[in-house]
Parts: sequence; structure tokens; C-alpha cells
Amino acid sequence: MNFKNLSNLIALALKDEATQGTRSAMFRRGVMASLGVVAMISLAISCTSTPKKQRAPGERVSIMSFNVENLFDTEHDEGTKDFTYLPLGRKMDKKIREGCMANDSEYRRRECLDTDWDVPSLKKKLERLKAVVRQVNEGRGADVLTLPEVENQRVLDLLVEEINASLPDNAKYVTAKLIDSFDPRGIDPAIVSRFPMWREPKIHRIPMKALDAAGEYGAKFTRGILEVPITLPDGTQAVVYSLHFPSQGNPTYLRQQAVEFLNVLEKELPPQILAIAGGDFNITRAEDNEKGYYRQILNERWQVAHIEGCKACDGTHYYHPKTEWSFLDSILIRRASIETTGWRLDPESVTVPNEHRYQVNHYGSPARFDARSGIGVSDHYPIYAELLKPPRPAPVLSATPSPSSENSPTSGPATTATPATKP
Repeated sequence: MNFKNLSNLIALALKDEATQGTRSAMFRRGVMASLGVVAMISLAISCTSTPKKQRAPGERVSIMSFNVENLFDTEHDEGTKDFTYLPLGRKMDKKIREGCMANDSEYRRRECLDTDWDVPSLKKKLERLKAVVRQVNEGRGADVLTLPEVENQRVLDLLVEEINASLPDNAKYVTAKLIDSFDPRGIDPAIVSRFPMWREPKIHRIPMKALDAAGEYGAKFTRGILEVPITLPDGTQAVVYSLHFPSQGNPTYLRQQAVEFLNVLEKELPPQILAIAGGDFNITRAEDNEKGYYRQILNERWQVAHIEGCKACDGTHYYHPKTEWSFLDSILIRRASIETTGWRLDPESVTVPNEHRYQVNHYGSPARFDARSGIGVSDHYPIYAELLKPPRPAPVLSATPSPSSENSPTSGPATTATPATKP
């Protein structure tokens, strides 16, 4: 039990006693006494627990994967079904209203017709996303961001401008890329980084095959995997993949095909290329326990952030009907490049940043964005991790007599440092 929950329980007990008189007062006082004992035990444990481990020395690169949930601009992109995320005034247009009415449920139709996605709403969304991103890395935000659910380059640039305006010049993001792919709503994964690119980005269409009617839509319209090449500060060439695999409304075999294709991309890379993958894998805890998409298929070729670290973390997404936390989102680091580049995942760095007031609803789970309320930013929490490149060990030196001065009568016992040999 943490102190916040403990305080809430005590406050409720006090309120109950104040409002209901002395009836059952002995019971309530007994509860409070028990809570007091728990508090003392908790305090004792906290005072004697092992101190937080010191950060390992070495170079670091930070990464955040964050499904930003429906980051649309306020303009209609021709050929996409972005009708919900438009200003209310635009929905007087016959074409826009017809697009709303084409939704397959009454809830979605009303949502589309009634949502006023205007400039102030978008501005509030961007401000809240900035606040979440800047929770880490001493307020600078991660060096690399993988961001599923961004509509287009235009709104991605607005987000980067919003974040950069609050950062010093040496911390600003210089790379922001999105390539439109195959989602009917026109929403795609994006990548933002402080590091420059060493070639042009590309989008990979996942070669999916529908095995039944239930898989036809997902196989046709799943978003592509965005690949952006970046150069790390030490000169290491890396590629970053941002992805958004088929949702749980699609058959599980489509997620398996997506996972296996990501491994194919990794295998095709030269050994000296570091690979980072992040995004919304849409793999639930139950599905991974049954199918092993994270634990087996991906873990064989990648360090999986939430498997390597974050042991006490619940997850990045909560599904209320099943009361289930899952890591729908994760960060992967290529195992094959550890020896060639020296960069590896630091398990101690893996966290789920969720301390901002916008992020948590009254159920204690991720709060969806609502421009009319004081909370809400996304229905996912981000996941954060750091790459670590440990310093090279200093050579061990030994002293041996210098041949040139060994017999000199005027010099002392001069020595020359030479590397020690292994026994």
C-alpha cells in the first residue's frame, strides 16, 4: 500500500465519522488504528529499503514511444476519413456530413457530427502532449520519439514547434518525419529526433495475408512501418522503426504476421547498424502469454524494454471490460548490433511516465483527451528507455626496464609503459 492510497483511506474514515456521528465509531477507529500500523510499517520499510541504484557510467540516448491518440489537424485531407476531427462549422458541409453518417455505429456517427475539433482544441491537445513528453530526461524529453496516431506532416510539425519553443537551442528536435501510408482515416506512425538523418526515410508495407473474412480489412489497411535513419552523437548509424500493428479487433494472426515482418526487416540490416523499434504493437498481456509474440518471437532478436526492465510497471494501456493492464506499447533494441556498436538497452532506465495530472482518470488508468475537461491526453501511457554505451575499459599498464637506459651510469631506473599481457 502506498502513502497516497493510505492517506485517501484515512481521509474517508475521518469523513465518515464526522458525517455519521458515533454509530460504529469503535469500528472506524479500529480501521484507522490498523491503517496507522500499516503506515508505520510502510515507513520503516521505506527507511530501510535498498537505495536506488546509481546510473551506470557511459554515453546515453533516450527513447520514448507514445501513442498520442488521434492527433489530427483541423483541415480535411482529401481521400481520407478524417471527418470526426474537423471544426463543427465544417460539418454543415454535405460531403462531411455524409462522411460522418457512413460510420457503422450510432455512437460513431454522433461522435463525428458533434465533435468540435477546432484550433483551440488542437492547441490544448498539443500543450498536453508537450507536458507528457517533457516528463523525462530532466525536462528535455527523449532524444528519439516514436509516435503512433499522427495524421500528417503538418500536424507533426505543429507538435514539434510546440515542444521546441520550450527547449534550449541545444536540445531542440531537428528531425520530424511521417510518410502517409494505408490507413483510411489517414493516421500514421511518426518519428521525431534530436539527431540528423544519414539518408532518406521510407515506409514498409507489411505483406499481410487474410486467412478469413475477419482479416480482410486489417490486411488491406494496416499502417506501414516507418523507417527513419539517424546518426547518434558517437557517429553510430541507426535506423528507427515506428509502427502501429493491427488492433485487437483484428484476428491474432495479423499481429503475428506483423511481428514476423519486423524481424525480417531486422535480419536484412548490416551488422553494424543499430536498430530501434517503437510503437503500438497492440499485443495484450493475455495474447502474449498464449502466443509469445513479445516473449518469444521478438525477444529472440530484440531486447524488449518491458521484459528487460520495468518489472513493477502495470503497462501502458488498461482495458476496462477485462480489467487488464497490457504493454500494448514497447521499445525494442536490436540484439545483433550490441557487439558491433556497443549500444544496449539499460534495464534500469525503463519506465512508464504517468505523473502528469492530464494523464490519469478517476479510475487510475490513462485518460483520453477531452478538450472540455481539465484532464485527458491519450488512452495510452508512454514507455521510456535509455540506450547505454559503457566506457571502454582503460588499458592496464605495467613497467618494464628501458633497454636504452638500463646500463646508463647517469640515469635512474627509467621505465617504459607497455600493455600488460593476459595470463
